[in-house]
Amino acid sequence: MGYRPRFWWVPLPKQVAFLELPGKRKLLGGAAGPGKSHVSRCGAYRLCLTVPNLSVLLIRKTRPELERTHIRKMRQEQHDLGFTWMEQAKECRFTNGSVIECGHMEDEAAVQKYLSSEYDLIIPEEAVQYPPDALMELMSRARTSHEQVKALGGPWVWLPTNPGGPSHHLLKSFFIDQQPDVEQYPAMATSYQPAQWGYTHATLDDNPYIDPDYEQLSLSGLRKARYAQLRHGDWDAAEGTFFEMLSKTTHGRSMQLHQPIDSVIESIDWGYTKPGCWKAYAPIGDGHWHVIAEWKFRQHTPEEVAAGIKQRRSDHGIGSVSYVVGDPSMFAKQRGESIAETMGRHGVTIRAGDNERELGWMRLMAAYRDAPDGTPWLTYETDTCGYSLRSIPALLADKTNPEDVDTSLDDHAADTDRYFVMSRPAFSVPVTTEPAYPVNSWGWWRRVHESSTRSEGVLA
Repeated sequence: MGYRPRFWWVPLPKQVAFLELPGKRKLLGGAAGPGKSHVSRCGAYRLCLTVPNLSVLLIRKTRPELERTHIRKMRQEQHDLGFTWMEQAKECRFTNGSVIECGHMEDEAAVQKYLSSEYDLIIPEEAVQYPPDALMELMSRARTSHEQVKALGGPWVWLPTNPGGPSHHLLKSFFIDQQPDVEQYPAMATSYQPAQWGYTHATLDDNPYIDPDYEQLSLSGLRKARYAQLRHGDWDAAEGTFFEMLSKTTHGRSMQLHQPIDSVIESIDWGYTKPGCWKAYAPIGDGHWHVIAEWKFRQHTPEEVAAGIKQRRSDHGIGSVSYVVGDPSMFAKQRGESIAETMGRHGVTIRAGDNERELGWMRLMAAYRDAPDGTPWLTYETDTCGYSLRSIPALLADKTNPEDVDTSLDDHAADTDRYFVMSRPAFSVPVTTEPAYPVNSWGWWRRVHESSTRSEGVLA
């Protein structure tokens, strides 16, 4: 018999493609089961054995997930690979000075610990499950003074994850669409380099070692969108979002209305430290409304916001405004004049909006449904309303109150719409004053008879 070398790990083709992606940020995004956790741990082992004094942070969202997915295996694998597992520190220590620190994002203390450190490689597994701002903060800690890491193209962030979670739309915009939200992350307008944000798509079929019954027993009971996410790694499938019916495909339109546009209604969600939002809604007939313009602003005074609104009215051909409805907080004051009063002095008069949240979200959902003509009651101009079409479909329900939106997410565009719909009659088919009778019933035949014998003409 010839010599048969023993390989401790032979990566699958999609795992190889992921590890060989150029760039400092790498997303292995797809179905459940193609070996994402395995490539995280084993890929980190390989780098640590190759590069001395490497600093790696491997994270799961919770302690139990970390224990179940990695720590149990690390206790066993230390004997094969020659590192030492440090139980108290939760670290793998290699003889060449490299370290894999295992952590979680379960509490504020843990998060702050990572934010005060720097790492050559950060691996936040199931990254969609972290809050977007926390994930972006974490990724910013991938920085290094290690010359060999720099020569190899690092530091790196690896993000093995399934679609579906709080950071779903964040990762999709950066890695898949490669169109980051420059309003939320303004520095990305000049610093974003698509080549640094690589993506490898993996599905269940890419793992020949998966249990053949896994799909039937574990995935077949999922709802349609979640099945598409976990079986096929579909990033376009929406599951668990608050406004599941809303998408750019169904609610984005290019209308180019005749100018000047009259009888426009405007809505404002106020923000200074946090962002605020202004939108203009144009009536387009049969009870339909179209958002023709939006503006996400931050750290602007009331005078500056008023000037910005008037400029945008001119830019978008708004001829007349029926009224402006505003965030009720704009009317609050302890002394001096309120935000609403200041804006009124500068030419933008505002009426207080209704801040009822649960009813407001229900009314907004009704506005997103199709009218009898097959078009949603409320739509958005595709070219000018990118913020709404990006942020509103990404909203999730509050964990403690499923009837409300999770306010830790970017809900300013949705709040602006909520004030608008609460200032209008409910979006619905007009109620007929005549009862509906079944065909061929006595009431139906009486109505037919009355209509056929009714007098018509000028003298009737």
